[in-house]
Amino acid sequence: MFDRHRHRVDVVTTSEVSVSLSIDDASALPELIPDLEQLGAVEVEEHRTIISIVGEGLRNTPGIAARVFDEN
Repeated sequence: MFDRHRHRVDVVTTSEVSVSLSIDDASALPELIPDLEQLGAVEVEEHRTIISIVGEGLRNTPGIAARVFDEN
């Protein structure tokens, strides 16, 4: 997803129930948000660059992190 929009991800943090990441350039967020919304709720805070994917079902969803970074 990020690769398709030519977004470079700086930091990725994962846990049993969440995936968080930071990016430097928010210019492609308008195009990226609809793709992220297919995975769950999206909330954007101005001047922040952390994206979190949180959910109890994540541990039962194999490959969720791969889907976020997949270019298809």
